[in-house]
Amino acid sequence: EEEEEGEEAKIERLKREYEEKKASEAAEQERRRIEAIEGEKRLIAEAQAAEERRLVEEKREAEETLQRYADPPPCGKLRELRLTRNRLTGAVPMGYGKLTNLVRLDLGSNKLTGLGTGSSALPGVGDLEWHKLTRLRHLDVSRNKIRGPIPPGIVALEGLHVLRLETNKLTGKIPDVVSRLQNLELLDLSGNDGIFLRDESAKWLRRTLKKTTLAKI
Repeated sequence: EEEEEGEEAKIERLKREYEEKKASEAAEQERRRIEAIEGEKRLIAEAQAAEERRLVEEKREAEETLQRYADPPPCGKLRELRLTRNRLTGAVPMGYGKLTNLVRLDLGSNKLTGLGTGSSALPGVGDLEWHKLTRLRHLDVSRNKIRGPIPPGIVALEGLHVLRLETNKLTGKIPDVVSRLQNLELLDLSGNDGIFLRDESAKWLRRTLKKTTLAKI
């Protein structure tokens, strides 16, 4: 009887040990699972922090770049200025109006929101003193983030042959005064979902399209 009781106690002890071992293994698995989750959260937080630092640094560099070109030094002989793909932000500053011999200005593929200081869209040309750029023939501000309507003041750039405004966020009617740009050979407004024609502009574009197939809406 003692042997039977001893055997039963042994079985119970083994059962307890087995249950304890299972509980210990389950606890260890749970601990590892929690550690893995916490580790993943840390990695995500670190990645987010790194991305935030990158964006801040990118913004700082863009602002420094824009500031560097905000008031260009006297360049009386400068004829072409190409600043594509430079991550420029904000609006094109007034200083560009000092480049009076400029023939080509290319600011495409940046993140510009306007063509005048403090404006969220194309400003009146006077804001930029662009009326002084009488020799400007090629203006490209395509693939930016310029919002709002095309201002009537753009007619001051009467020497333009090429005006590229495509892939922005322009809205409203094409102003009738655009028809005064008699030297224009290429007008590209594609990729601006909010743009539509006034009657006078439509007539002018139809006349122009008889001479060239470059104009795009």
